[in-house]
Amino acid sequence: MLEKKDTQTKVANFSYKNNFEITQEKDKKNELDNRRVFKRWKFVSLLTNIIEFEDVVGPNSPQFIMLSSDCNCRLQPVANKAALASWGYQSNLTEANKEIMLKVQQEAAEFTKESWKEATSFAWKQFKDTNATAYRWFKSLSVLGTAALPSDKFKELSELTADMQDIYGKAKVCRFDNKPCDLSLEPELTELLISSRNSAELKHIWSQWRDVTGKKMKDKFLRYVELSNEAACLNVSNFCRVEKFKNAGELWQEAYESETFEEEIEELWQTIKPFYQQLHAYVRRKLMQNYPHSGIKADGPIPAHLLGNMWAQTWGNIFDIVKPYVHKEFIDVTDAMEEKKMTVMDMFKSSEDFFTSLGLIKMTPEFWNRSIIEKPTDREMVCHASAWDFSDGKDFRIKMCTRINMEDLITVHHEMGFHEAVGDTMALSVATPKHLKTVGLLRELVEDDENDINTLMNTALDKIAFVPFGYLIDSWRWKVFDGSIGKHELNSKWWDLRLKYQGLCPPVQRTNEDLDAAAKYHVAADVPYIRYFVTGELLSDMLRLGSSVHWKKAMSIVTQGKTDKMDAKPMLEYFAPLLKWLKEQNKNEKIGWTSNDAMICP
Repeated sequence: MLEKKDTQTKVANFSYKNNFEITQEKDKKNELDNRRVFKRWKFVSLLTNIIEFEDVVGPNSPQFIMLSSDCNCRLQPVANKAALASWGYQSNLTEANKEIMLKVQQEAAEFTKESWKEATSFAWKQFKDTNATAYRWFKSLSVLGTAALPSDKFKELSELTADMQDIYGKAKVCRFDNKPCDLSLEPELTELLISSRNSAELKHIWSQWRDVTGKKMKDKFLRYVELSNEAACLNVSNFCRVEKFKNAGELWQEAYESETFEEEIEELWQTIKPFYQQLHAYVRRKLMQNYPHSGIKADGPIPAHLLGNMWAQTWGNIFDIVKPYVHKEFIDVTDAMEEKKMTVMDMFKSSEDFFTSLGLIKMTPEFWNRSIIEKPTDREMVCHASAWDFSDGKDFRIKMCTRINMEDLITVHHEMGFHEAVGDTMALSVATPKHLKTVGLLRELVEDDENDINTLMNTALDKIAFVPFGYLIDSWRWKVFDGSIGKHELNSKWWDLRLKYQGLCPPVQRTNEDLDAAAKYHVAADVPYIRYFVTGELLSDMLRLGSSVHWKKAMSIVTQGKTDKMDAKPMLEYFAPLLKWLKEQNKNEKIGWTSNDAMICP
């Protein structure tokens, strides 16, 4: 939803008509450079307002004010053009649209270099103690990202990322009976993973998807890693002790402005891990009961294809199998949505109503006219839901192949809530019985301990089950970037991490000819993923601050000085009744898992 004063966060645009508006999907790292352009323009806009009230101390003050005004005028159309170009390609995967997008990205990268040269000609580090906003604006401009590459290599990197997205977006899987091979990830495969309880069919879907995505990208991915690292080494770090980045992983972590970032997130994981292990043990036992011939070991990992999600990142779709109190009503309003004949547009209007009730403004006319909220039938498109900002203050869009069910209703709120910035927080509120009753999708739910446990379990299957997955994707990529994981062990190390953190195993034998990590959109599209792990309470007050202050300072302001750190303990307090219940249920269970081979289920 659009915040009244600041559109700083990652919102994305979508359109019912492609009408040759070439666009850029913001949730895709294919456009890391262009997202940087967006960010810079927003810093300039914010800074121009602040300059009216604060004097920038230093000999370069007049020049700085002129620079900020000039950049604002020049960056806005560049950012807008880049977004439109990427949008055009992501919403219509044709070679013509790809060529237009690559050309515009090249132009944007050259413009970024010129802006960088101008900005870094100032003695901007003197602003650190006198004007933090000016300092942070210059600091953001001083890191070029992939635009630091020579033009030929920048073009090659852009083409590689576009090609990987193309493979992902057009991937089709054969049906279980092998005819025909026309199943897309969304909606067909996603719906089968939700509804099917045939383990052989689920194994087929799981294996085929990885064959037609990650495996086909391996060579491109290896070259992408080389070029990403080369780009990182051409950038200078403003925060870390080292002057230059040694690899792309370090460049990605720069955004979190912490020299101990990896240690901080590992600490968060260690806090949550005991709860996850209890949840894992309970779910494993229920799956053993439901699939008695699947070979699941009482002390082993869980086969990844049985958890209702292509990547086993969330487990909510198997709630019917693991529901604690089966005689109690299940909070899934899909049937109610169908009974009310709810349309996709109704889902988006309901989301808008939710955000306006929080004091945020309505979506713009451009949003309703240009978003794509249903899967087109006349072209190929990347269906991964995303939110877009076209950097003109009014054009915001969502691209999503929406289905009429509760899961997508929550996703709509997630996307309209600035995606990962506040989307997950908002989605938690949307999924509560109280809210669902308010919007007429749920009858009165009796409040008792059994219903509370059911509700907490349903939430934990999504939120707690996701935590190790949100952590390990970038943990793997950072190791690939820094060389800790070699090019001949990409897949074996991927499954080592999935076994270590998630306690999962592949249902069919994997080899290092496979690249299963790239069967996930964010890896194929070069989108950093750790932000999903650290998503927190970044509501409207924090949104207003945007990137104008360090995130720890913003957190301190929003919490009225109570904390400036990420802390998992409040989440554990929220789930405390469920954790107590799980421990009672798991008294005779093996907590944890063992396996001699991470590349195949025992």
